[in-house]
Amino acid sequence: MSFGDLARARGLPLLGAFADDAPLTWDGLARDPTLELGDPHDAAWALRLMARQGPSPPLLAALFGVNQKTGAALPPFDEPLDGALAAADALGGALFTDEELPLRARLVATRAAAGLPAAVDPAWVRGACTWRRVLDVELDRALAHPAGAPLAVVAAVAARAHASTRFAAFCDDVMADAEALATARLPTLALALLDALGDAASDEALLLRTELALDHSAPAWLPDRACADPARERARQALVAMRTAIARGALDDADAAECALAAEARPLLDEPRLVAASCELAALRGRFHALGPLHTALNERLGWRYGHLARTSIDLRRDDDLAPAALDGFIVHVGGDDDALWARALAWLPAGPLRDAALRTLSREARHLPSHPSVWRAVALLAPDPAPLLDEIDAALRRT
Repeated sequence: MSFGDLARARGLPLLGAFADDAPLTWDGLARDPTLELGDPHDAAWALRLMARQGPSPPLLAALFGVNQKTGAALPPFDEPLDGALAAADALGGALFTDEELPLRARLVATRAAAGLPAAVDPAWVRGACTWRRVLDVELDRALAHPAGAPLAVVAAVAARAHASTRFAAFCDDVMADAEALATARLPTLALALLDALGDAASDEALLLRTELALDHSAPAWLPDRACADPARERARQALVAMRTAIARGALDDADAAECALAAEARPLLDEPRLVAASCELAALRGRFHALGPLHTALNERLGWRYGHLARTSIDLRRDDDLAPAALDGFIVHVGGDDDALWARALAWLPAGPLRDAALRTLSREARHLPSHPSVWRAVALLAPDPAPLLDEIDAALRRT
Protein backbone atom coordinates (compact mmCIF):
# COMPACT_ATOMS: atom_id res chain seq x y z
CA MET A 1 0.00 0.00 0.00
CA SER A 2 1.29 3.48 -0.89
CA PHE A 3 0.85 6.78 0.95
CA GLY A 4 -1.71 7.71 -1.68
CA ASP A 5 -3.64 4.52 -0.92
CA LEU A 6 -3.63 5.34 2.81
CA ALA A 7 -5.08 8.79 2.13
CA ARG A 8 -7.70 7.57 -0.34
CA ALA A 9 -8.82 4.89 2.12
CA ARG A 10 -9.73 7.71 4.52
CA GLY A 11 -11.80 9.67 2.03
CA LEU A 12 -9.03 11.96 0.78
CA PRO A 13 -8.79 11.41 -3.01
CA LEU A 14 -7.15 14.78 -3.81
CA LEU A 15 -4.56 14.30 -1.12
CA GLY A 16 -4.07 10.70 -2.25
CA ALA A 17 -3.26 11.85 -5.77
CA PHE A 18 -0.70 14.31 -4.42
CA ALA A 19 0.75 11.83 -1.90
CA ASP A 20 1.54 9.38 -4.72
CA ASP A 21 4.24 11.81 -5.88
CA ALA A 22 5.05 13.59 -2.61
CA PRO A 23 8.67 13.46 -1.34
CA LEU A 24 7.86 10.75 1.22
CA THR A 25 9.66 7.47 1.70
CA TRP A 26 8.19 4.07 2.53
CA ASP A 27 11.35 2.06 3.11
CA GLY A 28 14.19 2.45 5.58
CA LEU A 29 12.11 4.20 8.24
CA ALA A 30 13.52 4.21 11.76
CA ARG A 31 11.62 1.93 14.13
CA ASP A 32 9.64 3.66 16.87
CA PRO A 33 8.82 1.19 19.66
CA THR A 34 6.18 3.55 21.13
CA LEU A 35 4.00 2.72 18.12
CA GLU A 36 4.13 -1.00 18.84
CA LEU A 37 2.71 -1.12 22.36
CA GLY A 38 0.08 -3.74 23.06
CA ASP A 39 -3.69 -3.52 23.26
CA PRO A 40 -5.11 -1.60 26.23
CA HIS A 41 -6.75 -3.52 29.05
CA ASP A 42 -8.37 -0.54 30.79
CA ALA A 43 -9.15 3.12 30.14
CA ALA A 44 -6.06 4.43 31.93
CA TRP A 45 -3.76 2.28 29.78
CA ALA A 46 -5.63 3.27 26.61
CA LEU A 47 -5.18 6.95 27.49
CA ARG A 48 -1.45 6.41 28.03
CA LEU A 49 -1.20 4.85 24.58
CA MET A 50 -3.22 7.70 23.09
CA ALA A 51 -0.69 10.18 24.46
CA ARG A 52 1.62 8.95 21.69
CA GLN A 53 -0.75 7.47 19.15
CA GLY A 54 -3.64 9.94 19.45
CA PRO A 55 -7.27 8.84 19.02
CA SER A 56 -6.39 6.03 16.65
CA PRO A 57 -9.29 3.71 15.75
CA PRO A 58 -7.93 0.62 17.58
CA LEU A 59 -7.64 2.56 20.84
CA LEU A 60 -11.03 4.21 20.38
CA ALA A 61 -12.55 0.79 19.74
CA ALA A 62 -11.17 -0.39 23.08
CA LEU A 63 -12.49 2.66 24.96
CA PHE A 64 -15.97 2.42 23.46
CA GLY A 65 -16.35 -1.36 23.51
CA VAL A 66 -16.51 -1.89 19.75
CA ASN A 67 -15.58 -5.42 18.65
CA GLN A 68 -15.75 -6.66 22.24
CA LYS A 69 -18.10 -9.37 23.47
CA THR A 70 -19.94 -7.11 25.89
CA GLY A 71 -19.98 -4.08 23.58
CA ALA A 72 -19.74 -1.88 26.69
CA ALA A 73 -17.51 1.17 26.88
CA LEU A 74 -14.82 1.24 29.55
CA PRO A 75 -15.50 3.41 32.65
CA PRO A 76 -15.88 6.40 32.77
CA PHE A 77 -16.68 6.41 29.04
CA ASP A 78 -19.75 4.28 29.76
CA GLU A 79 -21.32 7.39 31.34
CA PRO A 80 -23.57 9.12 28.76
CA LEU A 81 -22.11 12.61 29.21
CA ASP A 82 -18.47 11.58 29.57
CA GLY A 83 -18.76 9.25 26.60
CA ALA A 84 -20.45 11.88 24.45
CA LEU A 85 -17.79 14.53 25.11
CA ALA A 86 -15.01 12.03 24.41
CA ALA A 87 -16.77 10.84 21.24
CA ALA A 88 -17.09 14.41 19.96
CA ASP A 89 -13.36 14.98 20.46
CA ALA A 90 -12.51 11.67 18.80
CA LEU A 91 -14.68 12.40 15.76
CA GLY A 92 -12.83 15.68 15.27
CA GLY A 93 -9.43 14.08 15.70
CA ALA A 94 -9.44 10.92 13.57
CA LEU A 95 -10.01 9.83 9.98
CA PHE A 96 -11.74 6.49 9.39
CA THR A 97 -11.60 3.85 6.66
CA ASP A 98 -14.66 1.98 5.40
CA GLU A 99 -13.73 -0.95 7.65
CA GLU A 100 -13.79 1.39 10.64
CA LEU A 101 -17.25 2.83 9.90
CA PRO A 102 -18.93 0.72 12.66
CA LEU A 103 -16.65 2.43 15.16
CA ARG A 104 -17.46 5.83 13.71
CA ALA A 105 -21.17 5.02 13.86
CA ARG A 106 -20.78 4.12 17.56
CA LEU A 107 -19.09 7.45 18.24
CA VAL A 108 -21.78 9.38 16.36
CA ALA A 109 -24.52 7.52 18.25
CA THR A 110 -22.81 8.13 21.60
CA ARG A 111 -22.55 11.84 20.86
CA ALA A 112 -26.16 12.04 19.69
CA ALA A 113 -27.57 10.11 22.66
CA ALA A 114 -26.50 12.86 25.06
CA GLY A 115 -27.95 15.58 22.82
CA LEU A 116 -24.61 17.30 22.48
CA PRO A 117 -24.90 20.68 20.69
CA ALA A 118 -22.60 21.56 17.82
CA ALA A 119 -20.65 23.94 20.05
CA VAL A 120 -20.26 22.55 23.56
CA ASP A 121 -19.74 25.20 26.22
CA PRO A 122 -19.33 25.02 30.02
CA ALA A 123 -22.87 26.20 30.76
CA TRP A 124 -24.39 23.36 28.72
CA VAL A 125 -22.20 20.75 30.41
CA ARG A 126 -23.03 22.08 33.87
CA GLY A 127 -26.71 21.77 33.07
CA ALA A 128 -26.23 18.25 31.73
CA CYS A 129 -24.47 17.22 34.94
CA THR A 130 -27.56 18.02 37.01
CA TRP A 131 -29.56 15.32 35.21
CA ARG A 132 -27.30 12.62 36.63
CA ARG A 133 -28.38 11.61 40.14
CA VAL A 134 -25.26 11.03 42.23
CA LEU A 135 -25.62 8.68 45.18
CA ASP A 136 -23.89 9.26 48.52
CA VAL A 137 -21.98 6.03 48.08
CA GLU A 138 -20.56 7.40 44.82
CA LEU A 139 -19.38 10.54 46.62
CA ASP A 140 -17.63 8.50 49.29
CA ARG A 141 -16.08 6.21 46.69
CA ALA A 142 -14.83 9.17 44.63
CA LEU A 143 -13.24 10.86 47.65
CA ALA A 144 -11.49 7.61 48.55
CA HIS A 145 -10.49 6.73 44.96
CA PRO A 146 -10.71 9.87 42.78
CA ALA A 147 -8.95 8.57 39.67
CA GLY A 148 -11.36 8.11 36.77
CA ALA A 149 -14.37 9.60 38.55
CA PRO A 150 -17.23 10.45 36.15
CA LEU A 151 -17.88 14.09 35.35
CA ALA A 152 -21.19 14.36 37.23
CA VAL A 153 -19.62 12.77 40.31
CA VAL A 154 -16.74 15.26 40.25
CA ALA A 155 -19.25 18.13 40.09
CA ALA A 156 -21.24 16.66 42.98
CA VAL A 157 -18.16 16.16 45.15
CA ALA A 158 -17.01 19.73 44.48
CA ALA A 159 -20.46 21.09 45.36
CA ARG A 160 -21.01 19.06 48.53
CA ALA A 161 -17.70 17.90 49.91
CA HIS A 162 -15.14 20.60 49.19
CA ALA A 163 -14.80 21.25 52.94
CA SER A 164 -13.61 17.68 53.43
CA THR A 165 -9.99 17.19 54.42
CA ARG A 166 -9.74 14.75 51.52
CA PHE A 167 -10.85 17.29 48.92
CA ALA A 168 -7.38 18.72 48.21
CA ALA A 169 -6.13 15.25 47.25
CA PHE A 170 -9.32 14.70 45.25
CA CYS A 171 -8.70 17.93 43.33
CA ASP A 172 -5.12 16.88 42.57
CA ASP A 173 -6.35 13.58 41.13
CA VAL A 174 -8.97 15.34 39.01
CA MET A 175 -6.24 17.60 37.59
CA ALA A 176 -4.12 14.54 36.82
CA ASP A 177 -7.10 12.93 35.04
CA ALA A 178 -7.69 16.13 33.06
CA GLU A 179 -4.06 16.27 31.93
CA ALA A 180 -4.20 12.61 30.89
CA LEU A 181 -7.37 13.20 28.87
CA ALA A 182 -5.98 16.31 27.19
CA THR A 183 -2.75 14.50 26.33
CA ALA A 184 -4.88 11.72 24.81
CA ARG A 185 -6.56 14.35 22.54
CA LEU A 186 -9.83 14.43 24.50
CA PRO A 187 -9.65 18.10 25.54
CA THR A 188 -13.36 18.88 25.91
CA LEU A 189 -13.83 16.18 28.54
CA ALA A 190 -10.60 17.35 30.24
CA LEU A 191 -11.79 20.96 30.40
CA ALA A 192 -15.24 19.87 31.59
CA LEU A 193 -13.63 17.98 34.49
CA LEU A 194 -11.73 21.08 35.59
CA ASP A 195 -14.84 23.23 35.21
CA ALA A 196 -16.77 20.74 37.36
CA LEU A 197 -14.58 21.72 40.33
CA GLY A 198 -16.48 25.03 40.31
CA ASP A 199 -15.69 27.56 43.00
CA ALA A 200 -13.69 24.93 44.86
CA ALA A 201 -11.01 24.88 42.14
CA SER A 202 -7.53 25.79 43.36
CA ASP A 203 -5.37 28.43 41.68
CA GLU A 204 -3.33 25.63 40.09
CA ALA A 205 -6.50 24.08 38.67
CA LEU A 206 -7.46 27.45 37.17
CA LEU A 207 -4.01 27.82 35.63
CA LEU A 208 -4.17 24.30 34.21
CA ARG A 209 -7.62 24.97 32.78
CA THR A 210 -6.34 28.20 31.22
CA GLU A 211 -3.41 26.36 29.67
CA LEU A 212 -5.55 23.57 28.22
CA ALA A 213 -8.09 26.04 26.81
CA LEU A 214 -5.24 27.87 25.06
CA ASP A 215 -3.63 24.62 23.88
CA HIS A 216 -6.82 23.55 22.16
CA SER A 217 -8.07 26.95 20.91
CA ALA A 218 -11.13 26.76 23.15
CA PRO A 219 -11.63 30.30 24.54
CA ALA A 220 -15.14 29.47 25.79
CA TRP A 221 -13.51 27.21 28.39
CA LEU A 222 -11.22 29.87 29.89
CA PRO A 223 -12.02 30.29 33.60
CA ASP A 224 -14.62 32.94 34.40
CA ARG A 225 -13.15 33.72 37.80
CA ALA A 226 -9.76 34.90 39.04
CA CYS A 227 -7.08 33.09 41.02
CA ALA A 228 -7.15 33.84 44.75
CA ASP A 229 -3.46 34.83 44.70
CA PRO A 230 -3.12 38.21 42.90
CA ALA A 231 0.35 37.32 41.59
CA ARG A 232 -0.87 34.06 40.06
CA GLU A 233 -3.86 35.82 38.55
CA ARG A 234 -1.53 38.40 36.96
CA ALA A 235 0.55 35.54 35.56
CA ARG A 236 -2.60 33.88 34.24
CA GLN A 237 -3.74 37.06 32.52
CA ALA A 238 -0.29 37.55 30.99
CA LEU A 239 -0.32 33.96 29.74
CA VAL A 240 -3.65 34.51 28.02
CA ALA A 241 -2.44 37.78 26.47
CA MET A 242 0.83 36.34 25.17
CA ARG A 243 -0.48 33.05 23.84
CA THR A 244 -3.59 34.57 22.28
CA ALA A 245 -1.41 37.09 20.45
CA ILE A 246 1.00 34.35 19.31
CA ALA A 247 -1.89 32.20 18.07
CA ARG A 248 -3.24 34.96 15.86
CA GLY A 249 0.22 35.92 14.59
CA ALA A 250 0.27 39.29 16.37
CA LEU A 251 3.86 39.01 17.57
CA ASP A 252 4.15 42.73 18.35
CA ASP A 253 1.26 42.37 20.81
CA ALA A 254 2.93 39.32 22.34
CA ASP A 255 6.18 41.29 22.71
CA ALA A 256 4.27 44.12 24.39
CA ALA A 257 2.65 41.71 26.86
CA GLU A 258 6.04 40.17 27.65
CA CYS A 259 7.66 43.59 28.14
CA ALA A 260 4.85 44.71 30.45
CA LEU A 261 5.36 41.58 32.51
CA ALA A 262 9.12 42.05 32.65
CA ALA A 263 8.59 45.49 34.17
CA GLU A 264 6.78 43.94 37.12
CA ALA A 265 7.95 41.65 39.89
CA ARG A 266 10.54 39.17 38.65
CA PRO A 267 8.87 36.02 40.09
CA LEU A 268 6.06 36.38 37.56
CA LEU A 269 8.45 35.62 34.72
CA ASP A 270 9.55 32.45 36.49
CA GLU A 271 6.11 30.84 36.11
CA PRO A 272 6.91 27.84 33.84
CA ARG A 273 3.95 28.47 31.54
CA LEU A 274 5.18 32.02 30.92
CA VAL A 275 8.73 30.74 30.39
CA ALA A 276 7.37 28.45 27.66
CA ALA A 277 5.41 31.29 26.04
CA SER A 278 8.55 33.45 25.99
CA CYS A 279 10.50 30.61 24.38
CA GLU A 280 7.87 30.12 21.68
CA LEU A 281 7.82 33.86 20.98
CA ALA A 282 11.62 33.90 20.75
CA ALA A 283 11.54 31.02 18.26
CA LEU A 284 8.99 32.80 16.08
CA ARG A 285 11.08 35.97 16.21
CA GLY A 286 14.29 34.08 15.45
CA ARG A 287 15.81 35.21 18.75
CA PHE A 288 17.96 33.25 21.18
CA HIS A 289 16.35 32.23 24.45
CA ALA A 290 17.95 30.44 27.40
CA LEU A 291 16.31 27.03 27.85
CA GLY A 292 17.52 26.19 31.37
CA PRO A 293 14.31 27.13 33.23
CA LEU A 294 12.18 25.37 30.62
CA HIS A 295 14.27 22.19 30.87
CA THR A 296 13.76 22.25 34.65
CA ALA A 297 10.00 22.52 34.22
CA LEU A 298 9.94 19.74 31.62
CA ASN A 299 11.77 17.42 34.01
CA GLU A 300 8.85 17.90 36.41
CA ARG A 301 6.13 17.56 33.73
CA LEU A 302 7.41 15.00 31.27
CA GLY A 303 4.31 15.03 29.07
CA TRP A 304 3.85 18.81 29.06
CA ARG A 305 2.75 19.42 25.49
CA TYR A 306 3.16 23.19 25.28
CA GLY A 307 6.53 23.12 27.04
CA HIS A 308 7.81 20.57 24.52
CA LEU A 309 6.41 22.64 21.65
CA ALA A 310 8.25 25.74 22.85
CA ARG A 311 11.55 23.92 23.37
CA THR A 312 11.35 22.09 20.05
CA SER A 313 10.52 25.33 18.23
CA ILE A 314 13.73 26.86 19.60
CA ASP A 315 15.73 23.78 18.55
CA LEU A 316 14.24 23.85 15.03
CA ARG A 317 15.11 27.53 14.69
CA ARG A 318 18.76 26.88 15.48
CA ASP A 319 19.14 25.13 12.10
CA ASP A 320 21.74 22.61 13.23
CA ASP A 321 22.09 18.88 13.63
CA LEU A 322 19.93 19.01 16.76
CA ALA A 323 16.75 19.85 14.81
CA PRO A 324 15.78 16.37 13.51
CA ALA A 325 16.33 14.78 16.91
CA ALA A 326 14.30 17.56 18.54
CA LEU A 327 11.39 16.97 16.16
CA ASP A 328 11.49 13.23 16.77
CA GLY A 329 11.79 13.75 20.52
CA PHE A 330 8.68 15.92 20.57
CA ILE A 331 6.72 13.26 18.70
CA VAL A 332 7.85 10.46 21.00
CA HIS A 333 6.96 12.48 24.11
CA VAL A 334 3.62 13.99 23.10
CA GLY A 335 2.64 12.63 19.70
CA GLY A 336 2.95 13.60 16.06
CA ASP A 337 -0.30 15.48 15.58
CA ASP A 338 0.67 19.08 16.27
CA ASP A 339 -0.15 21.29 13.28
CA ALA A 340 2.05 24.18 14.43
CA LEU A 341 5.12 22.00 14.90
CA TRP A 342 4.87 20.35 11.48
CA ALA A 343 4.36 23.73 9.80
CA ARG A 344 7.43 25.15 11.53
CA ALA A 345 9.60 22.13 10.76
CA LEU A 346 8.71 22.19 7.07
CA ALA A 347 9.09 25.98 6.84
CA TRP A 348 12.26 26.45 8.90
CA LEU A 349 14.43 23.47 8.00
CA PRO A 350 16.42 24.15 4.82
CA ALA A 351 16.59 21.78 1.87
CA GLY A 352 19.16 19.07 2.41
CA PRO A 353 19.84 16.59 5.21
CA LEU A 354 17.79 18.43 7.86
CA ARG A 355 14.64 18.64 5.78
CA ASP A 356 15.14 15.08 4.50
CA ALA A 357 15.25 13.86 8.11
CA ALA A 358 12.01 15.70 8.88
CA LEU A 359 10.38 14.12 5.81
CA ARG A 360 11.43 10.65 6.97
CA THR A 361 9.81 11.35 10.33
CA LEU A 362 6.65 12.54 8.59
CA SER A 363 6.70 9.41 6.42
CA ARG A 364 6.88 7.21 9.50
CA GLU A 365 3.91 8.97 11.10
CA ALA A 366 1.82 8.77 7.92
CA ARG A 367 2.63 5.08 7.49
CA HIS A 368 1.90 4.00 11.06
CA LEU A 369 -0.77 6.52 12.13
CA PRO A 370 -2.70 7.39 8.96
CA SER A 371 -5.80 8.29 11.00
CA HIS A 372 -4.08 11.48 12.22
CA PRO A 373 -5.47 14.55 10.40
CA SER A 374 -2.38 16.56 11.39
CA VAL A 375 -0.09 14.16 9.56
CA TRP A 376 -2.04 14.67 6.33
CA ARG A 377 -2.17 18.42 6.90
CA ALA A 378 1.62 18.35 7.05
CA VAL A 379 1.75 16.35 3.81
CA ALA A 380 -0.59 18.92 2.23
CA LEU A 381 1.86 21.70 3.13
CA LEU A 382 4.34 20.12 0.71
CA ALA A 383 1.98 20.86 -2.22
CA PRO A 384 2.34 24.05 -4.31
CA ASP A 385 -1.24 24.95 -3.34
CA PRO A 386 -2.16 23.31 -0.01
CA ALA A 387 -5.58 24.99 0.33
CA PRO A 388 -7.73 22.43 -1.57
CA LEU A 389 -6.05 19.55 0.23
CA LEU A 390 -6.55 21.16 3.65
CA ASP A 391 -10.20 21.82 2.81
CA GLU A 392 -10.62 18.16 1.86
CA ILE A 393 -9.29 17.05 5.26
CA ASP A 394 -11.65 19.40 7.10
CA ALA A 395 -14.58 18.16 5.02
CA ALA A 396 -13.72 14.53 5.83
CA LEU A 397 -13.73 15.32 9.57
CA ARG A 398 -17.15 17.00 9.31
CA ARG A 399 -18.85 14.00 7.72
CA THR A 400 -21.54 12.41 9.88
